[in-house]
Amino acid sequence: MRRQVLFCVCYLLSAVVFASPLWGQDNPFGPPRISGGAAAIAPGAAPTPGSTPAAPPSDAPPTDAPPPEITALVDARRQAMQAVLAAQAAGNQEAFWQAATRLADVQTRLLQIAETILQVDQQELRELRDQHVGLLHRLADRMEPVDLTRCEAIWSESIGHLIKLNGPAHWTTRTAMHELHRVQVTRRLSDDDRRSLEQAVQWHAQVMPLCDAGSIAAADAAARQAWQVRARILGPENIHTLATLHNLGLVLAQAGDLRTSQRLFQDVARAYEQQLGADHPGHALCLTHLADTLRELSQLDEAARVQRRALEILEASTGKQTVDYARALNQL
Repeated sequence: MRRQVLFCVCYLLSAVVFASPLWGQDNPFGPPRISGGAAAIAPGAAPTPGSTPAAPPSDAPPTDAPPPEITALVDARRQAMQAVLAAQAAGNQEAFWQAATRLADVQTRLLQIAETILQVDQQELRELRDQHVGLLHRLADRMEPVDLTRCEAIWSESIGHLIKLNGPAHWTTRTAMHELHRVQVTRRLSDDDRRSLEQAVQWHAQVMPLCDAGSIAAADAAARQAWQVRARILGPENIHTLATLHNLGLVLAQAGDLRTSQRLFQDVARAYEQQLGADHPGHALCLTHLADTLRELSQLDEAARVQRRALEILEASTGKQTVDYARALNQL
């Protein structure tokens, strides 16, 4: 049975254009989504770093009088959005990311001001914040290869927004906290370790394409090399290290080593639960793959129990309308 690939536990950012009712402009940066794939990052040249992101929204008490700055910020956001859409239509990646950086800076300040205004509809404010988090995550991924300091600042701001949206214990907030920690660790690495980590990312990305092409031995080798480097530098229970170990389990299952695959999925599921919480979609996806292996080992009752648990987690965290939920339901 073909298994869904879980490359890493991170945000899959929608490419669909969303509307922001609060400000009346289309937004190509939708709220973050979780899926089994890697983050969907548009290809192209690295952006020119913009100004340093402002601090997360303040906790100042709301006031009755809207500040004059709000009108200028709405206009600035409209102009930045038009620049983003124009660059997107022209296929100009450098201009696109420059405009996106400007848009993020404007939205950060706009949220700071808007949340102090009593007249602002709170649901619309929440929608704008949710979209802004999606933009920040794309910018963080884009900035990581060129400016770790700015990348760290972006993740910090994102966590502040996610806490306001969902609370500090929500799985989206916890995931962002893990990403921030990874960036902080990477900033402290030697040049040699950074290069090793970059190589591990490349090995990790090769694992499933090699497996799908039938090159099982090469996929196994790439997964083990990536896991060794990530375990040494990031730690054995870092979520990216676990993602590589999970993919090794998929390779071993494809090779017919079901017992070892079962053990790896069980170990990774326990670690995901410990690191990210039992309600995290990444935990559910790992349980789905464990259930696949149990079925192939003819442990049907246990497979059904594990699959039902995965469905419960996915329904509670991402809803019934996702691809992951549909696949998990189909395998029950």
